[in-house]
Amino acid sequence: MKILIIGNGQLGSCAYKILSEKKDKYEIKISGIEGDFDFKYDLINGNLEKVLGDYLPEVIILTAAYTHVDGCEEKPNLSFAINVKGTENIVKFCKTHQVKLIFFSTDYIFDGNHGPYSEDDSPNPLNVYGQHKLNAEKIIKENLKNYLILRIAWLADIKYDNMNFVARLLEKLKNRESLKIVDDQYGNPTLTRNVVENIEVFLDQNLSGTYHISGTEMINRFAYARKIAEIFGYDPNLILKAKSNDFKTAAKRPLYGGMNTAKAKKIPGIKLLNVEEMVYKMKDDIAF
Repeated sequence: MKILIIGNGQLGSCAYKILSEKKDKYEIKISGIEGDFDFKYDLINGNLEKVLGDYLPEVIILTAAYTHVDGCEEKPNLSFAINVKGTENIVKFCKTHQVKLIFFSTDYIFDGNHGPYSEDDSPNPLNVYGQHKLNAEKIIKENLKNYLILRIAWLADIKYDNMNFVARLLEKLKNRESLKIVDDQYGNPTLTRNVVENIEVFLDQNLSGTYHISGTEMINRFAYARKIAEIFGYDPNLILKAKSNDFKTAAKRPLYGGMNTAKAKKIPGIKLLNVEEMVYKMKDDIAF
């Protein structure tokens, strides 16, 4: 199976690393803007047909996005260009060439008033990022039949990224710095490599549609941070309780968000992790 990964961030680089090892199943190529990639493609300005030339993938995994939530609020035109128009450009290519699209969405399409949310719940985004991800979902559903929309939340994996919530938290704890974490925002922490491992299951079974494939456990950020500290052997008392109103942010966050993963868990082979399983897997990557 010929797969093109568009984007080289945490999720894209993880997908490339893991799927490239399955040489008996996949031929993997990756595109990015700067660096040593098979193709150089810009979601805003790039013509994918021109960039790819004669290469035609069977599946496109679109991981590239503008995911800075406050940045999207402050620069909505940039967010729209990348997250909506950029996705639309990929959708047009997939429709023309009958290519399966795997797209990643977010729990931020929901308002966080009564989570956890199932795939059938009505979206009501509170911020620009959530709205633009929802717009992209609609474009995909209106134009393609062979697609996967995989909604994820609180993505982290210190093996593939040193700028996510967990990595930054561990750096603070290592230096014995106290920090305030809100206890009124709930979500599903998700291990990046677990998302990729489950993509294989969807591909093997040729599934389409919309699925929530986040971690299985809803938890608030404060409790999540304390659990990370405890498992990694740092002082959990360095983590101080705070409220969302204590911080001024450009974008409003859903409070009681999170996603119901029951639909995905019914699929044979799908394995989703709870918080402890996720954190212990990251701890195993660290040599003390």
